[in-house]
Amino acid sequence: MSFGVPRILALDLEGTLISGTQIARPGLFEFLIDCDALFERVVVLATLNEPQFGELAACLIAMALRPSGSLTSSTSRLQVQGKI
Repeated sequence: MSFGVPRILALDLEGTLISGTQIARPGLFEFLIDCDALFERVVVLATLNEPQFGELAACLIAMALRPSGSLTSSTSRLQVQGKI
């Protein structure tokens, strides 16, 4: 039996991608951009309900798009979708 290249990456949100105080880990945005380039789909596992996750994701995206951030314009590809 052979396995192909992984197409889906599942990431944990709380305590992994963000700290317990909902602060993005250093290098998070660059990491997510790399993940987007390497996998067909990236999913986030969270204990939050969909509206809470949407609010948090929108906040993180806004932080990434600030002029003082170290991200390129490719960050704008990140989108918050109603279904995870």
